[in-house]
Amino acid sequence: MNDPTTSKPLATGVVPTVRSGFIGLASTTVTVFAAAGAAHRRIHRMEIAPSELARRHWRWARIAATEGVGA
Repeated sequence: MNDPTTSKPLATGVVPTVRSGFIGLASTTVTVFAAAGAAHRRIHRMEIAPSELARRHWRWARIAATEGVGA
């Protein structure tokens, strides 16, 4: 049942896989926090609030669609 010829290579392969998984998870976490920080800084530097900017663009899109239908 415990054949050392198969369990040793299996354990040898599992250890680096688990380590790389932890490294990948850590790098993903760092990337997410960096992206969230960059988005936060960008939003706070904007002259117009993102909600107001979205409202303006939506209004312009509705006007363009209305004029397109009437043409």
